Amino acid sequence: MDVATRDASCAHCQLLWLQRRVVSLHDSRNTAELGDVDFITGDYLAEVNIAENAQAHAAGQHPGWEQTCWDGIEQTAELLAEKRIKVVVNGGAHNPKGLAEKVQELVSSKGLDLKVACVSGDNLIDEIKDIRSKGLPPHLDSDNSEVQYASHTFDLMEKENKPIVSANAYLGARGIVKGLEKGADIIITGRVADASPN
Repeated sequence: MDVATRDASCAHCQLLWLQRRVVSLHDSRNTAELGDVDFITGDYLAEVNIAENAQAHAAGQHPGWEQTCWDGIEQTAELLAEKRIKVVVNGGAHNPKGLAEKVQELVSSKGLDLKVACVSGDNLIDEIKDIRSKGLPPHLDSDNSEVQYASHTFDLMEKENKPIVSANAYLGARGIVKGLEKGADIIITGRVADASPN
């Protein structure tokens, strides 16, 4: 059987952390409404908001996910369903499950034909919070005596006045791909990648 293929069109919403608040550089509603796109991706995470929100979330003063991510999904849900646009965003931050549940409530309340999924597992704070007493966990180069560390690599271990507030791994695309393969229309993640040009 011949399957017709075409290039997928993808739009990206990048956010900027500016003067202690997150500012959207692109309006996801306009992207969905005016753009001829198949996918919208969004990067909501920077080290500063990850750290600040981790402390607030741990204290019960923050939901753990990025409000601007929720705002964008809330404003575009009907368009996403109508135009069959897939969304993959890391705005779940410290609580991708919580944001996915909130999005599912919205989708269900509006009777939209959208499947919501989340990718979690990037939050390693429980594994890292005691590294000063237990030492670093093993990693891929643990047994490699040729590895040379940068001069400030172990500052965190030696400076008691620097609290460990967040520890996240880049999970990559596997969970996202699996979600898309299973038919998810909206995928909420935590830290999966870094769009930094470094």
